[in-house]
Amino acid sequence: MKKLIILSVLTTCLSCTNTQKLDNLITARINNDKSFILNFDKTTNYKIKKIDELFLDVLKTDKQLIPKYCNYLVITGVKNAEFDLAKNDIRLSILANSTVNPNFYIYIDNKQEAFDKITNLLKNEKNVITYSNESELIQNIYEKKNNNDKLNYRRILLLTSSTNMRIYYSKLINVLEDNKQDMIIDNFAYLYNTTREEYEHPSKEEIKNSYSQIKNN
Repeated sequence: MKKLIILSVLTTCLSCTNTQKLDNLITARINNDKSFILNFDKTTNYKIKKIDELFLDVLKTDKQLIPKYCNYLVITGVKNAEFDLAKNDIRLSILANSTVNPNFYIYIDNKQEAFDKITNLLKNEKNVITYSNESELIQNIYEKKNNNDKLNYRRILLLTSSTNMRIYYSKLINVLEDNKQDMIIDNFAYLYNTTREEYEHPSKEEIKNSYSQIKNN
């Protein structure tokens, strides 16, 4: 019993330490503090570096070419007020990929506000799958991928609003863990209540919410 109590205390202390380290990381990223040293476990360091790359990347919008040769389209975070903007990009994403890829799958987050509108829009499409969380999504994608290492089998096209993109991207990075299957996430956002210029300069809240996804293990 004594050993169990000690083990429980040590586990709690370790959890608190990791939480504090992640809080320190978030503060450093918000303040653009480049002196912060990553001293997490290997998988957590990998996730942080992938999110770092996301914030340095030029993200794609509907003003640019749609990513092609992706086997999987993931639609998430769409609100009813945004649907008229989103539906055109949804159609274009499907057209750009399904015509060149018979193994194209469409995943719809069943928790998003515009879920009913999206499913009605896609009622005549093939290979439409709904999911309730990111772990379920990735597990299903792995099943469809079936250990195929070809590029298109490893590419996920994430479609959401510009206000959500970095956060939902980070959610997927978190669930992929150390990404042993070398999955690639392509981003494609519709601009909602923002400009392209504003999209390129994320807010402190967006930075915080993105890196905070690492905590959700």
